[in-house]
Amino acid sequence: MKQLADIHLSLWNYNQDNEDEIGDDWCGENFSWFSNSRARPVAKAASLAQTDASLDQGGRILRAVVRPYPAKIAGIPLDFEYNINDGSFSFAYANPVTENAPPTPKLAVIEKPPLKHGLVIRKQETEFFIPSMLAKGRKVVVTGDGVVEGQYEYVEDVQTLYLRHTNSTPGHVHRVRVALEPPLEPVIEFSTHWWDFKFIYSAFALFLAVLLAFICN
Repeated sequence: MKQLADIHLSLWNYNQDNEDEIGDDWCGENFSWFSNSRARPVAKAASLAQTDASLDQGGRILRAVVRPYPAKIAGIPLDFEYNINDGSFSFAYANPVTENAPPTPKLAVIEKPPLKHGLVIRKQETEFFIPSMLAKGRKVVVTGDGVVEGQYEYVEDVQTLYLRHTNSTPGHVHRVRVALEPPLEPVIEFSTHWWDFKFIYSAFALFLAVLLAFICN
């Protein structure tokens, strides 16, 4: 029971038997991001290359599922934000501190992670997974503190961005932004405060109009 109590989210979004006609074939649901009706036909000679776009056949809502992420970090991760509309993301990570470090807080949180530990960072290269589905035909551009051309390279064959930092000062925080040029076409229209509450505001305005009309008469 203790193990179940610690679960905050359980998400089921893949059913290998999903078909367009029957959906997930369970309770009328059709939430799977994969459908056999659209999948690439099975063939012994089929390519398994990472850049073979036919491997994505069968996928649905892939723009929401297939995302970039930091895979190997030459430091301690601090923050990661991804923009699904244009394919850009920002990432912050810090060099570890080995000596003269402030004491580690009793409760480490994302905003204040422990930077002092016994591990030694042996490489200065951080690797990001950037799917070719997003980057194909586009240039991957990295900006941030001290980032210049030649310090990073995107290799589409392995869907990986290699970024080498030059500042090894203990405790230094690296902040980088990775963008695609040209950016992706937007897929989500974010709602606004007015859009979410327009019916409430409209009803309130109508109520005031009726009230004022009643008072004036």
